[in-house]
Amino acid sequence: MQVVARARSKWVTGLRPKLEEVFSRGVSRGTIVGRATLKGVDMLEVLEVRFVPGKTEGPSFEVKGREVLFKYPVENESLDDVYYPLMGMLNRV
Repeated sequence: MQVVARARSKWVTGLRPKLEEVFSRGVSRGTIVGRATLKGVDMLEVLEVRFVPGKTEGPSFEVKGREVLFKYPVENESLDDVYYPLMGMLNRV
């Protein structure tokens, strides 16, 4: 039997202001793409968020060392409709 450790909840910083900046420029249908870094065992700092218009890709994240790359689909949604689910996803990295 294989035992898999459950990810510990993370404190996520910097996501809201970066999303607000992206949404202020206009967001329709596409993918939010971002980069964050793990700070210790319980904190994730979002460094960059950008919007890629066009085809949406499912929500995903990839961890490479201390760097986290994430994608989140957007289809004419409000800031809050994207922020809370994305925060929940990143909280479990």
